[in-house]
Amino acid sequence: MFNTATRKNIFSLIVLAALPVLLFQTRLLIVLAPLPLMYGHFQFGRAVFIVLSAFSMIAISLMAPPALALLYLMSTILVALVYCEVAKKNKQIHALFVKSTLILLGCYLGLLLVLSQGHPYQFLDQTIKTMLTSLPQMVEQNARLSPWRAQAAEIAKNASSLTALFLQEKLVGYLIGGLFFVFWITIIILKSLNIQITSTDLSRWKIPDQFIWLFIISIVFNELPVPILSPVFRNIFIVMVILYFFQGLAITTFYFHQKKATKTSKNLIYAALLIFPLLAMAMGLLDIWIDFRTKLVKSHQRRINDESHS
Repeated sequence: MFNTATRKNIFSLIVLAALPVLLFQTRLLIVLAPLPLMYGHFQFGRAVFIVLSAFSMIAISLMAPPALALLYLMSTILVALVYCEVAKKNKQIHALFVKSTLILLGCYLGLLLVLSQGHPYQFLDQTIKTMLTSLPQMVEQNARLSPWRAQAAEIAKNASSLTALFLQEKLVGYLIGGLFFVFWITIIILKSLNIQITSTDLSRWKIPDQFIWLFIISIVFNELPVPILSPVFRNIFIVMVILYFFQGLAITTFYFHQKKATKTSKNLIYAALLIFPLLAMAMGLLDIWIDFRTKLVKSHQRRINDESHS
């Protein structure tokens, strides 16, 4: 009925529809769930993306409760759609990330306003507190979690203060940082599949030097208990730490390119930076003054000149 090429395309579409659901269900790989849909969008177009998203949404709705299905819609389908549509018009990495993040945050806020009937903070506060206070019961029902019984009880006891701390000082920072992480991983994996969504070479990516002042101010307010300002800058501090971490990874990648490092050495160093993320963050921060990549280029050029003269 179908020729080989048609059967292959049909099989690919089935895999692309099923894979986001499977990745989402693993929890640990949830950040990779948008990737198959994005691949389908770039390879086959918007219409196919809509079909894939519809089938995956139906599947997750049949397999998971409504709350998880809604989370899938917002964290997988919406993220994939926004990144793909914005990438068509913006090839510079900064514009791509900023516009994508603003659109996603606007969508999340709009949904939250609808779900909370205009009271988003109270809605989140009650939802998170309910989850934390139910932790001891969850631990009791799972024998493998029994070693965490005391910690679960302590968290449940302090649910109100922990929830307030998270909502005011961490939620926005973690959300923006998480979106940047998904954005970065997306660029790397799609590039390995020969799909280029940005004209920027990630190994040369750098935060504008002026952001150091924002980072310094966030450190100050991270220590000072100033109403309104401290919670805002503590969220900014989280974002800045994540950005400098990825700048450190960009410097490391640039070093590998310059030195033509082996795959084994790359894997070992990347693993070390993931285990000790402060090393990458410190490298990204110090780059403002040291400018590692310029020094590497000059060193590489000097070596070439010396070899040509010898």
